[in-house]
Amino acid sequence: MLDPKGVLTVENDVETISRVAVKRPENTPRQAAFWKVSGSFLSKVLGFLRDVLVAKIFGATYIVDVAQLVESVILNIVSFVTSPISIPLVPELTHARLQSERDYRGLLSSVFGLFSIVGLVLFTAVAVFPRTFVTLFSGGFKGDVEVYAEYTYRWMAALSLIVVISATMKTALAVKKDFVLLSFGDVLMNMVVISGLLFGARQMELPALKTGAQLLSALALWAYFGMREKWFILPRYGHWDPRVKSLLKQAGPLFIGSATDMLLILIDRTMASFLPEGSIASLGYAQKIYLLPLGVWAVQIAESSYPYIVSAFATSDVAKAYRLARGSIQRILFFVVPAVAGLLLLAPPIVRIIYQRGAFSEANTALVARVLQGYMGVLLFSSVQYIETRLFYARRNTMTPMFVSVASLAMNVALNYLFGFVFHLGAYGLAIASSIAAFVSMTLMYLVHRRMYGAVDYVLILRDVLKIGGGTLIMAGIIVGLQARIHILPLIAVSFASYMMATALLREDEATGYLKMGRRLLARVGKQS
Repeated sequence: MLDPKGVLTVENDVETISRVAVKRPENTPRQAAFWKVSGSFLSKVLGFLRDVLVAKIFGATYIVDVAQLVESVILNIVSFVTSPISIPLVPELTHARLQSERDYRGLLSSVFGLFSIVGLVLFTAVAVFPRTFVTLFSGGFKGDVEVYAEYTYRWMAALSLIVVISATMKTALAVKKDFVLLSFGDVLMNMVVISGLLFGARQMELPALKTGAQLLSALALWAYFGMREKWFILPRYGHWDPRVKSLLKQAGPLFIGSATDMLLILIDRTMASFLPEGSIASLGYAQKIYLLPLGVWAVQIAESSYPYIVSAFATSDVAKAYRLARGSIQRILFFVVPAVAGLLLLAPPIVRIIYQRGAFSEANTALVARVLQGYMGVLLFSSVQYIETRLFYARRNTMTPMFVSVASLAMNVALNYLFGFVFHLGAYGLAIASSIAAFVSMTLMYLVHRRMYGAVDYVLILRDVLKIGGGTLIMAGIIVGLQARIHILPLIAVSFASYMMATALLREDEATGYLKMGRRLLARVGKQS
């Protein structure tokens, strides 16, 4: 039976709990990566359409300023607390699940209780003192804008509680290696916002619409998990699982790591303010471009592979964990390497087609393109480091990545000064500094892991990485040969198709794997039709 707090109370019969848990086939790592990348890409597309619709209805007015700022403030505050806990929660839940379903559910309910307390405190603060948040985070709002900001904070205060539901459900589904609905939660949210705008939501309804969309997405995850597991999770507020203390101890270094990431962004912007006009803007414009493949591909693969690596370590199968890590890096490099090459060769036309209109001049395009090229090391080396850090997290070691992050921050600041000011490279120098710092950080993480735990044997994927490099060279040759003859959009399509064909002919594992997946999908569609 369930106690009033919603936690299954079977004191002497673990088998009773096991009977109600539904056993379903788990996604393979490649399937998990496919769902995560597909969901992220579709969410980005719908997010772009949502922003276009918002721009058409509201323009660049204070309504959009307020809605975006308030949503960002609340989500970032909650995520700053929940994200560092969610990372070590995956190995803790995995170990608890191996012991018994009862331990797993007790820990998950306890963490849900902890998250909901954080959300409730923030909800109360925002709902009761909206003017304080307006003063802290948007002191420039005056008059009607200030009044609308307070109104928006009151309506969107509920996001504080909604986000903790989503964070708990996403972690629980990741541990179960069920990535389908998990990957498309944001897609549902964007669809609700787009539908609301099309059906007439305007200024006063916009905050409620955004909050309702987040709520519907969170409830969909909660209901799906409940039906999947035959158990609807509720927060536990008394008799927390003793592992919560260990969880918070592991999360401590991650809070510091998150703070260093935010501090680096602030330092970059501050140092760029001493450079010529447009330097801060060029950094921001360039980052929006390279963060697309980083966020849609590398981050999603790292997140989807993490539960599998954790499970392997939890069962003491180190060889399997390292094999999964190597496969994840190979999967990341399969698209990141050609993305780096393409952005290096096509930076000017890509920046031109995205940004060059109105007041954005050809000189602006040249500056942003150069900065974008400088950031390519960040795209490549940070993608690999996402997997390296998770090898530490899976062993419940969050301290070592924190030290590497702090050291990387100090080195990045020093390199910023060297390349940006001493060598007079300006914003391009700051981008180069970030790339060098990313390479050193990746290398340092590898060397420390090798010293502490032994080699991961990355040499075993060297043959496939060379095939990826060969396919990229062929793609680069086609870009150079056709760049002056055809438009940028068909050129991107042709060059990507040539890369896929080249890697398939070279029998690169990822390419052949995606071809097999495509054939199975076409065969399934053919049978249904």
